[in-house]
Amino acid sequence: MSEPHHMDEPHHMDRESYRRIVRTSPMPYAYHRILLNTEGVPEDLVFLEVNRAYERMTGLSALDIIDKRVSEVIPELLGDEIDWVSLLAEAALNGEVKFFERYSRVLKRWVKGQAFGADKEYCAVSFHDVTAEYALSEAAQFLHSYNAENIDYQEMCRVMQDISGARFAALNILQEDGESSTTVALSGLPQLVKKSTDILGFPIVGRRWPRDAAWERRLGEEKLKVFSSLPDVAGASLSRGALLLIERTVRVGKVAVVKTMKGTSTIGNFCLIFGQGGRLENRSQVEAYADMVGLLLARIRAESAERKMRDNLRRNTERLNAFISHTPAVIYGFSIGQSGLIRITYVNENVREVLGYEPDELLGSGEVWWGLVHPDDVEVLNSVSSQPTTPQEYRVRDSTGSYHWIHDRRRVLSRIDGKTEVVGAWWDVTDLKHAKEKAELASKAKTEFLANMSHEIRTPLNGILGTLQLLQRTGLEGVRADYVRMALGATNRLTQLLSDILDLSKVESGALSIRECRFSVPELVDSVLDLFRVTATDKDFTLQRQIDKDLPAYLIGDDTRIRQILFNLMGNAVKFTERGTVKLSVSRVTENAPYLADVAKHDASSELRVLISVVDTGIGLTPDQVDRLFEPFFQVEHAYTRTQPGVGLGLPIVDRLVRLMNGRVWVDSEPGVGTSVSVELPLRPDSSDAAEPESDTRDFVVTGTSSGTGGADEWELVDRRTAGVHSCLRILVAEDDRLNRLVLRRLLEQLGHEVVTVNNGREAVETLEQQEFDLVLMDIQMPEMNGVEATCTIRRSGGLSVSPDIPIVAITAHAMPEDLAGFVESGMNACITKPVSLEELHRTLSEMDFAQL
Repeated sequence: MSEPHHMDEPHHMDRESYRRIVRTSPMPYAYHRILLNTEGVPEDLVFLEVNRAYERMTGLSALDIIDKRVSEVIPELLGDEIDWVSLLAEAALNGEVKFFERYSRVLKRWVKGQAFGADKEYCAVSFHDVTAEYALSEAAQFLHSYNAENIDYQEMCRVMQDISGARFAALNILQEDGESSTTVALSGLPQLVKKSTDILGFPIVGRRWPRDAAWERRLGEEKLKVFSSLPDVAGASLSRGALLLIERTVRVGKVAVVKTMKGTSTIGNFCLIFGQGGRLENRSQVEAYADMVGLLLARIRAESAERKMRDNLRRNTERLNAFISHTPAVIYGFSIGQSGLIRITYVNENVREVLGYEPDELLGSGEVWWGLVHPDDVEVLNSVSSQPTTPQEYRVRDSTGSYHWIHDRRRVLSRIDGKTEVVGAWWDVTDLKHAKEKAELASKAKTEFLANMSHEIRTPLNGILGTLQLLQRTGLEGVRADYVRMALGATNRLTQLLSDILDLSKVESGALSIRECRFSVPELVDSVLDLFRVTATDKDFTLQRQIDKDLPAYLIGDDTRIRQILFNLMGNAVKFTERGTVKLSVSRVTENAPYLADVAKHDASSELRVLISVVDTGIGLTPDQVDRLFEPFFQVEHAYTRTQPGVGLGLPIVDRLVRLMNGRVWVDSEPGVGTSVSVELPLRPDSSDAAEPESDTRDFVVTGTSSGTGGADEWELVDRRTAGVHSCLRILVAEDDRLNRLVLRRLLEQLGHEVVTVNNGREAVETLEQQEFDLVLMDIQMPEMNGVEATCTIRRSGGLSVSPDIPIVAITAHAMPEDLAGFVESGMNACITKPVSLEELHRTLSEMDFAQL
């Protein structure tokens, strides 16, 4: 054994005597050197000397650990509950004596001892095992928490030990959840307690034990059952080896399990352990005492549960009161009797801040509260008896006479003996109501402003566009024809911009609705493509169309919005394509389409998904541009280097319309290669027996270059498409704007029709009473009598010289969809929005039914 370093040798005994005393001491002893890091902070210990007791307790040999670091020999010791490095370093560096009494997880024992500095950076430590004493002390401390009723559990445990003749006994209490029990008392010799703790590896007192269903089944209905071994009783609660060691330690011979009863209910089970060779005597005394203990513990558990319930009720009441006091709502309660009589039973103090009344003023008959309700809103409250949980909003008068809007919500607590108990809360929403009204007024004002602006802008645009179209038909050639065509293009761009702004505003305000009607896909596609044929002719690219033959002849959906989607997609593609192709395709989506993996399955008989794709060979887009493509006013080109017109509203409108129709839109693009925009829409097949449209579903191609004549091609196309228009119609035009009246008259006359014009609706009605006409083109906003009033007068009158069913077409600058729908509901057959294009005018006339005339 190495010698202690720098330790003063005692003067009254020789070195060998000292070494013999230390070596044979029953208390573990160790001598260490402290290791410091570069900053002077203790970080480890070195073993210099240990005695035999230390070797026995730790299981380490002195030959294996001397001159080695603790972190090498017992690395887990550095993470023990006792910070040995800090404890010994403080004693060594300060020359102090440090006392400790703690549980060591590594040693699995409670240890008590001292550390003292022998010299700077050297220290010694000695300690002894106090697990048994601490277990009893711990039991006493644990029992103290159960002794509120002055019940001595330890005495109970001792008496049961005496009755059983066992050397060791434990008393458990079944937890309130019934799923486990806790050891609350031990009785036995200290050395037996210590040995049992060593075997288990933890103190018994305070330990929770799970219920063993298998053991309970074995016990069955017997009140007292004797087992021959501890493992038979414990089952799988503990390892069999540990239980056998306990049996040998305490010399267990029998284990009696007593089922304690309270009436027909089982309170718990108590184990009485008997020593080897002992006999189970005085069975009735064992049962009686066990029953007594069980009843006593049951009463304690019941009283404890009641205390907890009272405490929980008190805490919950405090929380509820705090909530009621600090919530901005007025909390109240009332009852509804069998006769429907309502009595207010509770109102919190918040009513004082909101309405200025004391809570007591509102208690009692419900008539008091009803008397405060605004006369116009009393009817709202009359449903309380039959529908007490229905949320309501109504006005209530405060103490100053002013009315407050409140939002009232309730729920039924109970219905007993014909009486319904209800609790509720209401909030003062006056400011919210006013804010909502202001917002609605602002929204209405915005809508009216947009409608008026649309009218005021479209009216002069109509005159400009009409004049340009008349001028174009005068046979202009060369540069003059180019000037007119450019002016027409600028006018159309301005008209489209106005429509886009109105549509985007309506979509974002949630005021745009989707309607359903029957339409033909080929006809709709052709009507859109026709708008871009001239552009395809002027540019060096091919315009293509492909329609899936598997699509039904007719579909049900909002054809107006689908046409708008197609127009915007085609407009963007045509705008940025100079050569190559622009292809519009419409197909039926198959169920196994890869991009529909996250789309729910649908019933093909009631819904089908249609894929619309516009593919171009234009300039293409970068990934960053694709990400921002649906942002309003985003431009692909830089503001100062733009070559194409537009303000960036077409695709944002497409995105919003598609989402409004529960569809999806996505973009694939590559710079310099082209762009593909795809739209998937849920539509419904039309199941009527209507004839299929006579439309070729095969591919068609429009290609060619500009003729250079500046307009002849356009009019030739229009005239061919309108060849079926009825000729020589007698048409009445009601329009208050002089220029628009002149333009409409000249356009119609050049098409071979006879035209009579009037200034307002009243003159239109008077003229119809005097003359016969085939058709009426009716402006909406006119003085004296507007177009809607005139239409209603015509439809109601049977005394006119023409039929009340005469076709009436609205010529209007009010372009909102709901406005157009309202005009049709008033009795008009169709609507044309200003500015009026010659193509749209021809198409509308060709669709009119004049067979009845």
